[in-house]
Order: sequence, then structure tokens, then C-alpha cells
Amino acid sequence: EELKEEKIKFESTIGALKDDLSSKNEELDGLKEEKIKFETTIRALKDDLNLRDEEKTKFESTIGALKDDLSSKDEELNKLKEEKTKFESTIGALKDDLSSKDEELNKLKEEKTKFDTTIGALKNDLNSKENQLNAKEEELKEEKTKLETTIGALKDASRMT
Repeated sequence: EELKEEKIKFESTIGALKDDLSSKNEELDGLKEEKIKFETTIRALKDDLNLRDEEKTKFESTIGALKDDLSSKDEELNKLKEEKTKFESTIGALKDDLSSKDEELNKLKEEKTKFDTTIGALKNDLNSKENQLNAKEEELKEEKTKLETTIGALKDASRMT
């Protein structure tokens, strides 16, 4: 009977241990499933992290290229500003030269007006002198004609005598 009791105790202990083992196996299976889920999540997170690292590298590369491009554009902008300054300086000099030429042109126009006035006066004077010469020529022709007539008459008179 003691043996039966011990057997019952053992069977009871074995049953409890089997239940405990079964419970532990279920818990272990649950933990294994959780472990698999965690491992899957960790792999997905690592993949995502790798993708983000790749994206970060691409962004850093893009940022570097954009910085280089910006630097190049800054240099180009500075060159264009220098050229603008040179052009403005050249334009200023050309405007000054143009203003000087305008002054010279105005002086030449004034001189031309004076010359035109002088030439007009000289033409008037020339016309007046030509008219005087023409009148003198007519007068001399008339006198010549009178003298020729007188000489002709004197020759005729001297032949008659």
C-alpha cells in the first residue's frame, strides 16, 4: 500500500510534470514563434536600415554634387559680375566719348553755319563785283565803239585832205 501510495504520488507527480512539460512546450513553441517573428522583424528592420543607408549615401552624393554645382555657379556668377562691371565701365567710357563727339559735332555745325553765312556774303559780294565789272565792260565797249567811230571818222577826214 505504501507502494501504491508512492506510485500514485509518482503518477500524480508525473502527470503534473507532464502537464507542466506540456505547458512549457506550448510556452516554448509560443516563444519560438515570437522569436521567428522578432527575427523576421529584425531582418526587415535591417533591410530597411540598409535601404536608408543607401538612400543616405545617395543623398550625401547628391548633396555633394549640388554643392559642387553651386560652387561652380558661384564662380560663374562672379565672372559674370566682373564682366558686367567691365561692360558698365566700357559703356561709361563710350558715353563720355559720345558726349565729346556730340560737342565736337555741335561746334562743327556752328562753324559750318558761320562758313555758310560767310560764303553767302562772299557770293553776294562777288555778284555785286561781277555786276560792276559787267557795267564797266559795257561802258568800255561803248567808249571803244565811240573811239573806233571817231578814229574811223578821223581816218576818213585825213584821207580827204
